[in-house]
Amino acid sequence: MEKKWVGLLITLLLAVSLAACGSTNESAKNDDNQSNTSNANAPENESSVQKEDDIDAQESDEKNEETKKEAEVFRSSGKDAEKPVQQAENLFDSDKVFYYDNDSVEITLTNASFVKKFSASNADPDDTWSMREANADTQILFHITGTINNDTTDRFHFGHQLAPVKFSLLYDGKHEFESLATAEEENGTKFGNSSVAALTKTNVHIYFKVPTPVSETDKPLVLNVLLGEEEIEIPIR
Repeated sequence: MEKKWVGLLITLLLAVSLAACGSTNESAKNDDNQSNTSNANAPENESSVQKEDDIDAQESDEKNEETKKEAEVFRSSGKDAEKPVQQAENLFDSDKVFYYDNDSVEITLTNASFVKKFSASNADPDDTWSMREANADTQILFHITGTINNDTTDRFHFGHQLAPVKFSLLYDGKHEFESLATAEEENGTKFGNSSVAALTKTNVHIYFKVPTPVSETDKPLVLNVLLGEEEIEIPIR
């Protein structure tokens, strides 16, 4: 009887031991499967995150491109980039020609305009002796250009108080301005004094320094030319 019970006990212990081993193997197998599944999914998860980052970066770049304005371009102002000087309106309706000293001196005035500055016809822009300009923001120049042909053997003077030919400007019938004058020298590269050499034809400039409002109104403006004792009036407006 005891042998029978001992046999049953041994059989029972073996059955319990086998069951425990089976459970352990199944658990290990499940752990291995889970580990393999996790390792397989890891690259997919990393790829998905990378794609999302790439999409976000692309959208950000597109938004920056949409909001980006056209570039502003700046260029230094050198000689090559200088803007062309616009011609001021000529207030003469025609050339004005005067003869003096038995027609031996011919004075031709071709252009009259309001300007802030002017220069000799072939002036070097860096040469201050070849330019005249207004002294203040409230001042402007009434500038007249032309030629004088001196067919005498003496130097001919013009445009100043002691000259035989001089000019004045009358504004609004009551404000008078005296002229300044200069003749071009050295092939028009610079200004000289207000005289023309004997037997010479020269470009000349006659100008008046006037308040800026003179150029901004339509009030009467008259150029007076004094040829010796004779005075000639030239209406400008």
